[in-house]
Amino acid sequence: MKSVPLLVSMILTAASGLSQNGPPSGFSAGAGKVDVTPAASELPKTSEGILDHLYSRAIVIGNGAAKAALLTLDAGAMPDQLWQNVTKRAETELGIPAKHILMTATHSHSVPRGATSGLEEKVFESLKIANRQLQPARIGYGTGLSYLNVNRNLIDPKTHKWWEGPNYEGPSDKTVAVVKFETLNGDPIAVYYNYAMHAVTVGQLDKVSADAPGATSRYIEDSFNDRIVAAWSSGAAGDQNPIYFQQTYDLREIRIKDYAKRGEDISNSMPPGGQGLNKSDPAVAKLMNQQKQMILSMGQFLGEEVMHVMRGMERAQVNNRMFGDQRTIRCPGRQRD
Repeated sequence: MKSVPLLVSMILTAASGLSQNGPPSGFSAGAGKVDVTPAASELPKTSEGILDHLYSRAIVIGNGAAKAALLTLDAGAMPDQLWQNVTKRAETELGIPAKHILMTATHSHSVPRGATSGLEEKVFESLKIANRQLQPARIGYGTGLSYLNVNRNLIDPKTHKWWEGPNYEGPSDKTVAVVKFETLNGDPIAVYYNYAMHAVTVGQLDKVSADAPGATSRYIEDSFNDRIVAAWSSGAAGDQNPIYFQQTYDLREIRIKDYAKRGEDISNSMPPGGQGLNKSDPAVAKLMNQQKQMILSMGQFLGEEVMHVMRGMERAQVNNRMFGDQRTIRCPGRQRD
């Protein structure tokens, strides 16, 4: 067992009376988006290029008495130092308390770590743009359903060992939670949506990609002619994979057979990325191209559900109280066999 420090941060809006710095005087919202794709020269040696661009998306909200921010970065994780530096600057330069800022990563497995020069400045720029765009607004909330995710903990019926495969009977939350921000005239500003699914679909390509979360946000933004910023946030996705994921299907079998020829059994331990795959093999190339198409398909389907929920929102609020807090907790962990 070992303890792992975690940062828990919450930003909530409600109509009821909650602690804040004075009474509300009208709700406002603004959004910003900045390209954070690394240059080709910054990519690691194992990378084979850029499949699609990465972004930092930010939403700033206020009510005259307090401000808060929701920020999503196309990245595998949110480095603690990045969080510390950006929130400190937001407090000093934008008047947004650190405990009112929720920064999340899309958790794409196709984003190299620490490869983007000036990442902190670019992430903070998305916050500055959102803060600059603050305007009178209203907020709405709703939920929908999407069946793109599946529990990934499966016991092989032949070996009776665990492997990363689609467990259709396992626990899986299909909820798509959506928060919509719009002007008082009903024009779009931003949408913040939450879904539980790992962003791992194109990991075998060894190309930079925001994976399905990026495809979903781009689809929503394109549907509104880029007049909206669509920010993904990950739900409880620890054991949730895309339901159609080549790491557990045809490409898995190809890799197992290729490694077996060299006397190595990887049936219960897949190598990272596309390691060990012969990408010049037409069968492998075809499957990889289908995975490129897959994230676009998932992006469209999930994006359509987000917009379906947005259309169905019948009540939006303009007088909102806000509060936020954060604390560090320690959770027991275990080493998986």
